Amino acid sequence: MIEKAIAAKKPISIEKPISSNVADAREIVKLANSTDIPVFILENFVYHNSVAKLKQLLPKIGEVVTFTYQSTGPFTPSKYHSTSWRQKPEHVGGYISDGGVHQLAVLTEVLGEVESVSGRTTQLREVSGDVDTLNSLFNLKSGKFGTFIYGSYFGATEKLTRFTIFGTDGSLIFETRPGQTATVLLREGQGGDVEPALFKLEADDINGVHSEFENFAEAVKAKDKSLLKVTPAKAFHHFAIIAAAVESAQKGGALTPVATV
Repeated sequence: MIEKAIAAKKPISIEKPISSNVADAREIVKLANSTDIPVFILENFVYHNSVAKLKQLLPKIGEVVTFTYQSTGPFTPSKYHSTSWRQKPEHVGGYISDGGVHQLAVLTEVLGEVESVSGRTTQLREVSGDVDTLNSLFNLKSGKFGTFIYGSYFGATEKLTRFTIFGTDGSLIFETRPGQTATVLLREGQGGDVEPALFKLEADDINGVHSEFENFAEAVKAKDKSLLKVTPAKAFHHFAIIAAAVESAQKGGALTPVATV
């Protein structure tokens, strides 16, 4: 499909994850790099207001030391669980790559690329079709490190995404819950008695999808693929992190490098 679009000189957008396996994902990146035609990956979380706010505030906390990223929730049966491609996933990591790449888009936009992963996975629900829960340690290319927890197949618990970044001169905490206003909490300085600044974020336009397609349209109209915020190379990296985490878990948590193009 991508080859045909490029041959016909037609811009194309592709749903995430970029592919079902790393080898095919790498070929997509090479195809995209071989043409001036915009090849776009539909990753709407990059356009969330939280990403822009965290990037704006990050310099205020000094040098980043470490982080924790948690996206967790209870198992709630849904019609989407019955789709055949989810119950019998071909893509590496199944549910973890299906939804996990969203969270990794946020993490890497704010803190940069991941170099290696030590991960543990498990499958809590048969309906997920594959592993559905991940707990991992990330080593970033910048030399920083932190943890990433992802899963929505637990027993009773709060559905929550919390991204905490610890720095030498403060900290940032992003939190979002269904039906509530997302927030970023900034603490600057030293010590535990610092008065925090709370930022309430504007609701994303259709979960960022409107801005996503505006970006695609902008690149198509200008015939300039450099305007795209989510390139195949970026989406490859999001997917490759999941693939490395799954591989690591299969090896008992052994440190595993994230594949590159």
